[in-house]
Amino acid sequence: MRTPPTITAGTTLGNYVVIEKIGQGGMGAVYLARDQRLERDVAIKVIAPDLLDEENARKRFRRESLAVSKLNHPNVEMVFDVGTQDGTDFIVLEYIPGTSLDEMVDKGPLPVAKVVAFGQQMLAGLASAHEGGILHRDLKPSNLRASPSGQLKILDFGLARSIIAEPDSLTETLLSTNVQGTVPYMSPEQLRGGAVDQRSDIFAAGCVLYELATGKRPFEGRTQAEIIDKILNRQPLSPRSERPEVPKRLNDAIMRALEKDPARRFSTANDFAQELATPGALNVRRRSIAVPVLVALLILAVGFGIWRLRPPQSHPESAAVITGKASNMELQLGSGGKPSAVPEANDIYKRALLLVLTQSNVPKSRELLRDALRLDPNFAQARAWYGFTDLLMIDSGLSNDSSWVYASEKEVRKALEQDPQNARAHSALAAIYFYQARLPEMLEEIRKAKEYGAEYDTSVWLGLYHQLRGEYGKSNAVQQEILDRNEFFFPARMNIAENHREVGDYSTCIQEDQKILDIDPNNMYALSGIAYCRMDAGDIKGARQIMDKGWTIPSLRTNFQMRIPLALLLAEEGKKKEAMKAMDPDVVQYAKNFPSFQVFLADFYALIGDKKQAIDALQRSVQLGDDRAAFFKLDPMLKNIQSEPRFLQLIDSIEYRVKHRSG
Repeated sequence: MRTPPTITAGTTLGNYVVIEKIGQGGMGAVYLARDQRLERDVAIKVIAPDLLDEENARKRFRRESLAVSKLNHPNVEMVFDVGTQDGTDFIVLEYIPGTSLDEMVDKGPLPVAKVVAFGQQMLAGLASAHEGGILHRDLKPSNLRASPSGQLKILDFGLARSIIAEPDSLTETLLSTNVQGTVPYMSPEQLRGGAVDQRSDIFAAGCVLYELATGKRPFEGRTQAEIIDKILNRQPLSPRSERPEVPKRLNDAIMRALEKDPARRFSTANDFAQELATPGALNVRRRSIAVPVLVALLILAVGFGIWRLRPPQSHPESAAVITGKASNMELQLGSGGKPSAVPEANDIYKRALLLVLTQSNVPKSRELLRDALRLDPNFAQARAWYGFTDLLMIDSGLSNDSSWVYASEKEVRKALEQDPQNARAHSALAAIYFYQARLPEMLEEIRKAKEYGAEYDTSVWLGLYHQLRGEYGKSNAVQQEILDRNEFFFPARMNIAENHREVGDYSTCIQEDQKILDIDPNNMYALSGIAYCRMDAGDIKGARQIMDKGWTIPSLRTNFQMRIPLALLLAEEGKKKEAMKAMDPDVVQYAKNFPSFQVFLADFYALIGDKKQAIDALQRSVQLGDDRAAFFKLDPMLKNIQSEPRFLQLIDSIEYRVKHRSG
């Protein structure tokens, strides 16, 4: 057996200088270190020498570490590097400050909302790993860490193995027995030393959620033998037995994950995540219908066209889309939509919406919806959603090509030819009309969507209509009605936050957006919303802090939705050259796709001193039906043009129009 290396502060391992020891685990010691080349803090796990005593074991270790390093998901700890120096093997990992979930649960059970939020993040990370062919095999609260902002990361894939790896892979090498993991969280098949798949991780995830919800492990005992016996042979008490306020749906989801027979558990982490995403998991009040409809794609789309109301990365869509009884065709595919007569098309459709729900992956969801339509070209409900995802290509910041709006309208109209009473298609058409500034027609589509059974997500568009007209009281009333029925439907809360910003109530704006971040710390629309509020309040340093946080999410760095507030912030900071680079022609083109985004262009040009372009942008907004005169007069970013004659003429024009309009 090799002697463990002596590592102290100042020790250099490759490009990394050790700062201090921060942990010790079964695989070895963990150190905080500094990456000298990239100037960032990292965590280095130094592998205990007896675990990799043979060259073949070391090769397998490096090969499978490389497989784990290819995982790229916001809820999975990143592997940066693997190295060997003077016989010392080490892994370089993302350093994550914060608190592990075992430390949190030591203080007692977590609030239900946090249990669900952490559960969704954990399962999203697991789903990504499983799709990459990787099992964790040692999921437990101490391997889950929450950053100060609430973002959850899955740590320590040290016992992970490729699902298709050979029997003597890394996991067989790290321990002297074929039974790997931490006993209280191990599945029955793991304890028996049998073959395992992703359902073993799902069992462990159920154990974790049980503990977060109740403060107790589902299988406890004085000895390991007693714990093993309970896992193999006895049913745990339900979470509701331990803590009555646990919602029934959350309780049932956890108990299903803890089934002894893998075939009776959720098949995938996505399936488990979907069950947590339904309103019942949070005891949300709802109407007595089969299942309420929450548009996950709207959650991907919170804009002022969809920007202010967004959906993704992690909130509910219609559980009615996911549940139902396909065997007797009672499947409800969203707002009263009719199922396909082709069962496989229904299955693909459900997968498409679930993918958007758990991963906010619009392009992949579109692929699946296309597959469903190839199987059944007359599947109106799938076509309505497919058309809506055309719109989301712009709204979610993935494209600045305005042709998506017209492609969306074409598909939605075709869906209505196939099913004239399809509520989802009418709701999607309302969104399209909002983009096209066809406000009277938008109102008519909202009316039809409600008449044909659309759920309350359609009311969000009515709130946006009132917002664009400067009718903030009416807009707030509509959005609050939604929140009274489902307080976790964040698009409505985001619209309320924006209404408060536009009347100068910045503290309430920030409070409302923060409520969203308390549940979903990576919600980029809430992050950018707070940045706008802080800029308007004159807190430029605070705006920079919140934007820097959003910028740590790789997928957001090229997103058009995030590049607009970045350009405004740089202008506020007096960095004109950098601001103009950020607000490049592609971003300008993107903003022009939204009638209400013209004011952001006006803000930008006013901040950099280009008064003519600022007023031109504002004039385009007014011509497209924007009646927010009070906001324009208040907007701090427009201060540079608010005394200009053309600006005052625009305000007079709006006020005259408002005075003489009907309805």
